[in-house]
Amino acid sequence: MSEIQKPLILLCFSKSSVSPLAPFTFCANNVPGPDPVRAMDMAHRCGFRTIELSAIDGISEQIVAERVCPRYVSEIARELDKHGLRCTAVSAHCDMTDEAQFARLLKKIEFSGEIGAKTVNTRCGPKARYAVFLDHVRRAAELAERYGMRLGLESYGDIAGPARECGPVFAELKALPNVEYTYDPGNTYRYCRGQIRLDEDLQNASVPVTYLHMKDGSIHDGFIWNEPIGQGVFPYPAMFAALEQQTETLPCALEMPMSFCVRVEDLSFRFLEPAEETIYTQIMQSVEYVGRLAKICYE
Repeated sequence: MSEIQKPLILLCFSKSSVSPLAPFTFCANNVPGPDPVRAMDMAHRCGFRTIELSAIDGISEQIVAERVCPRYVSEIARELDKHGLRCTAVSAHCDMTDEAQFARLLKKIEFSGEIGAKTVNTRCGPKARYAVFLDHVRRAAELAERYGMRLGLESYGDIAGPARECGPVFAELKALPNVEYTYDPGNTYRYCRGQIRLDEDLQNASVPVTYLHMKDGSIHDGFIWNEPIGQGVFPYPAMFAALEQQTETLPCALEMPMSFCVRVEDLSFRFLEPAEETIYTQIMQSVEYVGRLAKICYE
């Protein structure tokens, strides 16, 4: 795919009359470092029109909770306009059961709403603090609802885990209709240390998937690596087939963070510094692979 092509605003499977993945979004976590403009540059270069901004505690804090105010939101909004991008989601991952991190999450939700996002994604926290989670998730959901947003609880291996296991959590949250399940196959694979069939997990999902972070990966040299889509071991044709049975449309963000790998033994992070051209090449390789599985609809 040449750089002058302006790709994708959504995907539709070749055997379907609907558009299961819409919009197909660039995740700012693809680009390491604290600068959101650098991530916007890459998203624009790769031809995306939508972006999921990154405010992930300790990993990719391009949007800073402590800076959130009308002026800061306006500055980010102007940069998005310059790059021809619309923010459809924010990665606001934190431990929701930690008081300080939860306070920052509320500021991230405020930013997400003010910037016009429809989804704010987060992880939950350890099962041992489940009662705290229940209190905090209700407060976070209420704030998100004021902005008309959904709160996506991501499969991270804590309170929200694999799709086949987390039905009871969402059943307990049924009074919060804007709290939904975000599936991240990379996080799920990492939590299970590779001992999971992701297609079978989705086929046996106990809760509907309403947002997808598209990752790929594999294990070698004692680490779990994030790789271009189609170059890892994730069975995407079967995963797509399982997802298509669940929903007619599914928001999806391409998220392949090349800035770290994770040690299998203790799940500790090892941070990397990929070159700009490596990031671009691997993102476009991912787009091309998905294009072979699905019909890509251009603007």
